Order: sequence, then structure tokens, then C-alpha cells
Amino acid sequence: MNNSYKIFIIKKNDIIVSAMYVYIVPKIPKPNGNSKAIAYLTNVYTRKQYRNKGIGTKLLNYIKEYMIEEKCELIFAWTSTNSIDWYLRNAFYNDNELLQCQLIDD
Repeated sequence: MNNSYKIFIIKKNDIIVSAMYVYIVPKIPKPNGNSKAIAYLTNVYTRKQYRNKGIGTKLLNYIKEYMIEEKCELIFAWTSTNSIDWYLRNAFYNDNELLQCQLIDD
């Protein structure tokens, strides 16, 4: 598995209704290590008229299964306060703080 973005979408009538990007970060191999990577889920979006119908959850479940097959250890995401409940309902948890170092003001 190389480090790159994977783009996952759901289309309806040739219109993309939900899209999620996953950046795959390879891990350093360890003896007896079962996982090969971790994944960063970003740019999660479902069109307003398709929200609360299970479409985003369906796409996320597909992504989780795909990442398990690819031997990915975990998926992490930075969420907006508006979407945290959706992530929590979909097996994400907020167990620790992520440390960061700001390099460029955006």
C-alpha cells in the first residue's frame, strides 16, 4: 500500500451525492506487526438533500471494510462540532488529544 489519497463516492443518477477522501499513511514494519498503515479520513461530504438517510454511513462502512482488507490499523479524523455525533455513532471515539505543531498559518 502506498501513501496516497483514495477517493470514495456514492452516485445517484450520475450525480455524486456523497464523497470521502482517505489519506493512507504507511507504518514502519514491525516484527509480528499485523497492520501496514493508518488512515486519515478527510473532506467528508454528503449533499444536503441526501443527509440523514444513511448514505454517508453506508459509504463510511464501505471504507472501513476496504481499510481492514488493506491491513489498516485505524482511521482518524478531525471533525467539526456539527458532525461529531455522526462520527461517534459510527464507532469513532475521542480517547486522547492529538498533539500538533503549526508550521504555516493558513
